[in-house]
Amino acid sequence: MTREEAKHSGIRQFGEVLRGWRNRKSKSQKRMAHALGVSQSSISDWERGINEPSRAQLVRVLHYLEVDEGLWAILMKAPGGKNRTKR
Repeated sequence: MTREEAKHSGIRQFGEVLRGWRNRKSKSQKRMAHALGVSQSSISDWERGINEPSRAQLVRVLHYLEVDEGLWAILMKAPGGKNRTKR
């Protein structure tokens, strides 16, 4: 399934979940990038599905957004979620 097909089928992608959490915490891409020591374009790429953070970066993202890793694993294993817990 292509990313476009997934988008239209309602399947949640990693970037969509990440964007949702960032927005819930009222954090801008710029602010988050600065806190994580990455570029704003990296955050944008993650959210658009162009690239994904490394496992170490993901852990820092979850800490920054105050999201429990267990909760994130559940979200990503839910129907339509991409399993990101194996890295």
